[in-house]
Amino acid sequence: MCCSSDRAVPPAARLAGPPERGVRTSRVHADSEVSFRSRHTGLASPGPVCALRTHCHQGGAPAARLGTMATLTREQEDLYDRQLGVWGVEAQKKMSASKVMLVGTDGLTAEVAKNITLAGIGSVILCSSGTVADCSPCNFLVAGAQPEARPCDAMAAVLSDMNPFVKFETLHKAPAELGEGDLTGLALVVLMSSSWAEVQHIAALARRLSVPFSWGYCRGGTGVLFNDFLTYDFLDEWQNGEDKVTKPRTLEYAPLDEALSTPLSRRNRRALPAYGALRASYAAFRRSGAELCAASLPVVKAERDRICAEDGVPEQRVPDDALEALQGIGRDVAPVCTVVGGVLGNDVIRVAGRKGLPVHNLFTYNVADGKGRTELHPIRK
Repeated sequence: MCCSSDRAVPPAARLAGPPERGVRTSRVHADSEVSFRSRHTGLASPGPVCALRTHCHQGGAPAARLGTMATLTREQEDLYDRQLGVWGVEAQKKMSASKVMLVGTDGLTAEVAKNITLAGIGSVILCSSGTVADCSPCNFLVAGAQPEARPCDAMAAVLSDMNPFVKFETLHKAPAELGEGDLTGLALVVLMSSSWAEVQHIAALARRLSVPFSWGYCRGGTGVLFNDFLTYDFLDEWQNGEDKVTKPRTLEYAPLDEALSTPLSRRNRRALPAYGALRASYAAFRRSGAELCAASLPVVKAERDRICAEDGVPEQRVPDDALEALQGIGRDVAPVCTVVGGVLGNDVIRVAGRKGLPVHNLFTYNVADGKGRTELHPIRK
C-alpha cells in the first residue's frame, strides 16, 4: 500500500526567517495531515532550537566538559532542562556521546548545524570544500567571514559560541574525496548536495560501513530529504488518552537505488510530481554517467517521458517545474531551508538519541502548497 503523509507548514515559516517558537515536527500516520505547530496532540518532538533556552552559554568550558553515556554534567542539565523533559535523560546522554558529520556549505547545512548544536549532539564534524566566497548566501554561519576562508572553519567558529558542550572538528575535503577512514565510527553522516555523483558515493560508502545516512537538498521552493538508517531500533512514544505509551520498534530502510525504483503508477496523485522528478533525474544521471545541471533538463525530460510511458502515467503528472527544481535551476531559499532543516535536524537528534520516529524514508516539501509529504519507498506488491 502507499505510505504517505502530508504535513502543513504555518504561513510564518513559509515567508521568511527562522521557525516560530512553537513550530515542530510530530509523529504522523499514513495518509494523515497534521500541522507543524505544537498544538498537534500526538507525540510532540521538540524542534531543536525551540527545545533549548535561548541564553546559550558564550565561550566557557569547551568539549572537555562534554557528558558521556554514563552521566550528564550539572551545566548540561541546566542548559538542556527543557528538552530533557521531552526526550529524557537517557536519550540526551546518547546524543551527547554521538559523533555526526555534516557535509555541505548551503543554507540547509547551516540550519541543520545550528539545530543539532543547540540540541547537544556531542561531536560534530563539519566537512566542506572551496572557500566562503563559494557558499550560498543562505548560509548565515559564514556571514562576515573572509571570502578566502574555509567554510568549515568559519561555521565552526560561530557554532562553538552557540553551545560550549559540543566538540567541533573540521575537514577540508570534497564529498567525492571522502573515504572509509572519514566515516568510520560516526553515528550519522548528513550530505547536503545537488550532485547525484556525490549522493551516490556517500550513500554507498555509508551503507558499506553500516553508518546511517541522510541526504538533504533545497532549490527554489522545493526541498527533499532522504534517509537510509539501515536497521533502526528505537523507542517510540505516543499519547493514549492520558497515558504515555512506550514501545521498542524496528524500521528497515532501503538503500538509495532501491528506494528510487517504485513504479509511478503505484504513487498517489499528490506525491507523484516530486517522486517522479527524483526518479527521472536519477535515471538520467545513471544513463549518462555525467553530472546533471540546468543544461541537462532536456535529457531529464526525456527520461521522465520514458518512465511515464513505461509506468502508464500521463507526463503531465510529473510537470516540468518539478524537474527544474532538481536540476539546480535557481538557488536555495532561506524559508525552505528552515523547514527542511527543522525536519532533518530532528531526524539527526532521533537517530543519535535512538528515540522517536524519523522520516521513513523520503520527505518532500513544496512552497506552493506549504506542505511536506512523507513517503515510504520502495512500494512493494
